[in-house]
Amino acid sequence: MPSITKPYANLSVPLPNDTGICLRNSSGRGAGTIPPVVCKDGEEEYAGLCYPKCRDGFEAVGCCLCRQKGCPPGFTDDGVATCIKPQAYGRGVGYPWKFGDKTSKDGMMKRCEADYGFGHCEEYGLVVYPKCKPGYHNVGCCICSPDCPNGMSDLGISCGKQTYGRGTGAIRDQCPDNEEEDAFLCYKKCPGNFHGVGPVCWQNCPSNKPINCGVMCTVDELTCYNETASIVKAAIEVGGDLFVGIATSDVILIIQAAIEANATITNVLANDFC
Repeated sequence: MPSITKPYANLSVPLPNDTGICLRNSSGRGAGTIPPVVCKDGEEEYAGLCYPKCRDGFEAVGCCLCRQKGCPPGFTDDGVATCIKPQAYGRGVGYPWKFGDKTSKDGMMKRCEADYGFGHCEEYGLVVYPKCKPGYHNVGCCICSPDCPNGMSDLGISCGKQTYGRGTGAIRDQCPDNEEEDAFLCYKKCPGNFHGVGPVCWQNCPSNKPINCGVMCTVDELTCYNETASIVKAAIEVGGDLFVGIATSDVILIIQAAIEANATITNVLANDFC
């Protein structure tokens, strides 16, 4: 929006010296932009939020989950969430009780240990079997399945990768140093003696007229009320379109139309610009 250029400057309207109001100057500062996301060290951005980076050996899955990267040696990565185990093996039909054995399991155990060595056999149900080799465990009576590494869940033929959550994310959007945030957008900072409201820089009210009254500054709130009512009344009398202070130019046009139609506005434009 360009600076106000006094659209009423050539109008011959008798004005008193000072009636307690003045019009504030303004200028546009462009359309706002979405603040860039500036994450802290050790964080990374996902969908506009900052999350802690995953630990070594883990990778991010979506916003909030860290999943184990890759699989242990000998396991096959399915490319998603599991590591397929190496081949399982069977441990045979075992050493069942037979005639001549006592009622205890001693006979079965001795026959198994004679083949596999002392301490390498175990009972399962009513039969003795050789223990699974290191890194394997029995599944039922007769199958030895590879163990899942610590922290991985055993899913039978595969192991579930380790996962952990990394929180809900933090908002860390930040405007550049030469800009300021207003209503979640970044705008250029206004020059001295001006302040920003959205895309417009408005002149600050002077100390002798401290009340912010839209496009005007007034000495007190009552004057602000009276002048606003006067403008609205004048606009209605001349049949002009009434804009509710969204843009400076709209309000100035209302004032100008009211003056050109000789509407009774006693104080508007009394002191020109502040």
